[in-house]
Amino acid sequence: MEKETANPQEYSANFKLRVILDVLNNGLSIHEAVRKYWDVTSHVDIDRYRKTVRTWRRLYEQKGANVFMKDSTPRKKASQSNVPELTPSTKSSEYDLAALLAENEYLRMENMYLKKLRALILKEEQEKRARRKSSQN
Repeated sequence: MEKETANPQEYSANFKLRVILDVLNNGLSIHEAVRKYWDVTSHVDIDRYRKTVRTWRRLYEQKGANVFMKDSTPRKKASQSNVPELTPSTKSSEYDLAALLAENEYLRMENMYLKKLRALILKEEQEKRARRKSSQN
């Protein structure tokens, strides 16, 4: 399990989606999800994280997964560490490079989400077919 930071604004979009999809698709309660994804001991910590997960769930239900994909938390990846800082004096080609890198990262996350969503939908359809077959027999 990857360790996440205590500040909810610093969670990755993938982590948020993983927690929410676990709650929605696997029937975990919010309390169970907090205990699964965070190492908490006190009720104060549990309540704080429960509030965070409830907020994520509400956002997901209202706006969908894209609300997490537009995660504005600044993160540097090894492949992006040499991208120059964007300033008004920066050449347009450097703006283009930074924009393409940002778009590429967004599309990778979206692609990963869509693959997981497709797998979940296929799994649900297979379970429905299996239930229908067992109820017909």
